[in-house]
Amino acid sequence: MAIAERVLQLHRLDDLRPDEALIRAAQDGEREAASALVERYYPRVRSFVSYLTNGRSNAEDLTQEVFARALGALGRFDGRGGNYRFEPWLLRIAK
Repeated sequence: MAIAERVLQLHRLDDLRPDEALIRAAQDGEREAASALVERYYPRVRSFVSYLTNGRSNAEDLTQEVFARALGALGRFDGRGGNYRFEPWLLRIAK
């Protein structure tokens, strides 16, 4: 089982805050908010990466790399004013 999946199983957050609130909280260093974003978008990103790699076995590793990069760059994400949405930004990183 991949590391990210183990973390998600340990921290089932079911955080109902909207993405904008989670992003702001994660940018302010709230680890639970970052975990909630990963939990919310992991299946979508995993599916997209699997599609891009034709279902290769390294899709899991690549998905984890996407989240590592995204969380590292989260401080630069600015979704205010509706100009940017988190999911398309995340999928651009995946691509």
